[in-house]
Amino acid sequence: MKRIFASLIALALPASCGQPDATTNIKEEFFSLRLPGQWMAFPRAEEQGLFDYQSPELGEHMTVSIFMAKPRLNDSEIESTFDEFVRARREAEVKEDSTIVLMDTKVNRPGVGITGFYQGRSSADRFVGNFTIVNSAGIANFYYEATKLPPKKFAERISAILADLSFVE
Repeated sequence: MKRIFASLIALALPASCGQPDATTNIKEEFFSLRLPGQWMAFPRAEEQGLFDYQSPELGEHMTVSIFMAKPRLNDSEIESTFDEFVRARREAEVKEDSTIVLMDTKVNRPGVGITGFYQGRSSADRFVGNFTIVNSAGIANFYYEATKLPPKKFAERISAILADLSFVE
């Protein structure tokens, strides 16, 4: 199966200033992800398509949401699904924390779907990064947050994460 790689969006972010000592590799049926450092998976049996990972030492959390399309999405459905999904994610983010300031969504059209990335920061120095992929197979959303990282370290970590994730096509 072909996979969409998110490395295109990583070009718009600051490069990592070195490799972490450890890496956690995650390979699920519909996505793969490489997280810098030591991470633990937390099963969410009650909600199919949701995957949670945490790195408590640095106050990091990653939630991956997968929504498979049946039947597959056509080009116009990909566009409208992307627009609706990202709008809803941004609205939910602000509703959850009214102090968060979100950057504009950077949108890419790599030829087989649409990707979008935005990041934000709350008044309590909670940093978030949200990366969405919509293609004919469905939606993959990668939501990363950190509560114990300085801004530069957050930028390095999110850049490393976005450089090596994929979703089926």
